[in-house]
Amino acid sequence: MNDRQRARLNSYRATLAAFDRYPAEVAAIPALDRSVTWVRDHVAELNAAVQAQATYAPQGEAKAADRKALAAAAVPVAQALSAQADEDGDEAAADLYDFTDSDFLYDTEQDALDRAGIVRDAARAADPTALADYGITPAHLTALDDAYTAFRDALSTPRDAVAVRSAHTVAIERLVPLIGAHLRKRTDRVMAAYRGTPFGDEYATARTIVDP
Repeated sequence: MNDRQRARLNSYRATLAAFDRYPAEVAAIPALDRSVTWVRDHVAELNAAVQAQATYAPQGEAKAADRKALAAAAVPVAQALSAQADEDGDEAAADLYDFTDSDFLYDTEQDALDRAGIVRDAARAADPTALADYGITPAHLTALDDAYTAFRDALSTPRDAVAVRSAHTVAIERLVPLIGAHLRKRTDRVMAAYRGTPFGDEYATARTIVDP
């Protein structure tokens, strides 16, 4: 949900709150009562879509956190492998393993995973004693394994989760203007009967949308 949609939802909620404070006035005009019922039902549907959409939003944040963890785990091992290769006179290997944080954080997600896999496989094949000489312990390798697995799994998030979130987004995009149009064409016109009253004034205030 974007800021403009949220501003409209806030106005819709405030409008319903105004109706709740004047139940007798709403019930006194059958057309208004029907209109308020329609708005209430559709705002409830919109609220449900917004809440459901939000449950999928943290996935992107979690994946970003997994990516940072991958970089933090892979870079020390990669640099140790690069330093070892350089000392052994293997310039090609030294260049191959010379990964920095940027290589994991700012290129494509698949590139980041592939590079971490290169580092992990090389570390697994290396002599543990030789790695220890460069400050790499079994704990470093375990951390790399865990980070690699977590990020790989994050990239493999089922497509249906993405589809579900997309469906909620479509529902929000449909409902926000639909409710707004109903309020303008139906509710506003019926509420003209209460113009100049406390109820009418409160309704007019609630209907004011403050865009971001």
